[in-house]
Amino acid sequence: MLAATLLFTFDTVVHTQYLATSEEGKEVGALDHLIESCIQESQENGVDYFSFGISTEENGRQLNSGLIAQKESFGARGTTIDFYEIALND
Repeated sequence: MLAATLLFTFDTVVHTQYLATSEEGKEVGALDHLIESCIQESQENGVDYFSFGISTEENGRQLNSGLIAQKESFGARGTTIDFYEIALND
């Protein structure tokens, strides 16, 4: 195996998670080819969005610059997503 990913497919979004590549895969750019193929296939199937997921560490407090750079190399753009927590048992 040269490269692999797990894809979650929803109505309008394909989300990739758990990217992996072998040493041989790194040498031939297998992961880049796989991701590009997944993006193209999603587009051909009428999917509106291709999600790479988060690019942060420490519960969203630290941006992983290498990870966001890789995602941006495919044309992705980062966005912030606010989240809120409400304690129901106070």
